[in-house]
Amino acid sequence: MRRLHFLLCFMMLLITGIFAGDTSRIHVIGFSESGKYFAFERYGIEEGSLESYSEIFVLDVDSNRFASAPIRLRGTIDEKPIRELRQRNLQNAISQLVGYGIRLNNPGELLLYHPVTDLTYRDNRQYFSTEDNRVKFVVPDGFTLSDSLPEYELLLTHRAANRVCPVWEEPAQMLELQLLHHKRAKVLQKDKHLPDSRGCVLCYRIESVYEYHRKIVVFIAATIPGFEGLSLRHLAVSGTLEME
Repeated sequence: MRRLHFLLCFMMLLITGIFAGDTSRIHVIGFSESGKYFAFERYGIEEGSLESYSEIFVLDVDSNRFASAPIRLRGTIDEKPIRELRQRNLQNAISQLVGYGIRLNNPGELLLYHPVTDLTYRDNRQYFSTEDNRVKFVVPDGFTLSDSLPEYELLLTHRAANRVCPVWEEPAQMLELQLLHHKRAKVLQKDKHLPDSRGCVLCYRIESVYEYHRKIVVFIAATIPGFEGLSLRHLAVSGTLEME
């Protein structure tokens, strides 16, 4: 039944278009010099209300926790273009970013990127599904990239939460993200409950991975029911490549 539901979900996306709802965007602000902290902005325009928003987060990378409360700013597209809203929110966050040693021109190495606009894997069940989502990557050694570099794998699995998403009548989903290397595994995040701020998530998908000084940040796209269709919201999971 669940596979049938997500097949129907996928067909609806084909009919109504990927952006029937709305999708958040991610702007990587940068790592601190040591890699201990990482800052990024999530921004977009919500469907229905047409409110624009900019949210700036600082992660303590090793612990996979927010280093401080996010800095948020909301407005409407009638008041100011979203570009101006984002610039104003960045100015609001500058003192905090400086305090954590964030470098605005230090995004790290982008190791992989599969945004919702990338249709290459659209026929893959991993795209909009609660099936396991796996990606593999290597970390380049400077400007060298060879078959001898160690390979890593990220495995994202879903777990049903004690909540049913309205209209869809499907259980909301929590996630577990593991880092695999040389037959060893390390849990980067394992949800114990579904935060209200995340919404009623139907499924997750790994979108991108950044690396800096053996630290990684994984951006995950969460599919949630929206006002006019399915919407995407991004969250970040961080950790180190060291297998403890």
